[in-house]
Amino acid sequence: MIAYKRTNGRATDLRFVPEDYAPEAGEFMVPGDDLPPLDSLHDPAYALADAKARACAAIDSAAEAARDRYITPGAGQAMTYLRKEAQARAFAAAGYAGTVPALVQAKAAASGLTARQAADLIVATADAWEAKAAQIEQAREAGKGAVSAAVDTAAVTSAREAGLEALGAL
Repeated sequence: MIAYKRTNGRATDLRFVPEDYAPEAGEFMVPGDDLPPLDSLHDPAYALADAKARACAAIDSAAEAARDRYITPGAGQAMTYLRKEAQARAFAAAGYAGTVPALVQAKAAASGLTARQAADLIVATADAWEAKAAQIEQAREAGKGAVSAAVDTAAVTSAREAGLEALGAL
């Protein structure tokens, strides 16, 4: 990444910084491998677009961190949760009769529950997660919407901070 400041409409203080570098007030960032022509660094429209892209990425990261406070991260685990929920709902719909689905049985055995208790717990947990996921998604979408509507970098910063605060509270 390259950080720079603008002084009298000119890019100044250009320096290479790590990917996780947090820009200081009045500082702009561009990827080091995607450096635009230096003339564009003086363009307020470029600075606004850059600020918006970075703000949206920060909001997406904060949304993922909020999700990770409630569920185990990872694509494989997410697929397991979905399959476990489907098995539990099908088992409950069948009146808890027949062969206990594998993931419901795994939950029951690991938790010392009956198959019915495990299925009911899985469904209740999935329902609770759906409500929390909706809150997180609403905050993420609202934050990114406010960033997109911002007309200058100060408004982008304000929208970004409001989005991050909303997600941090969840």
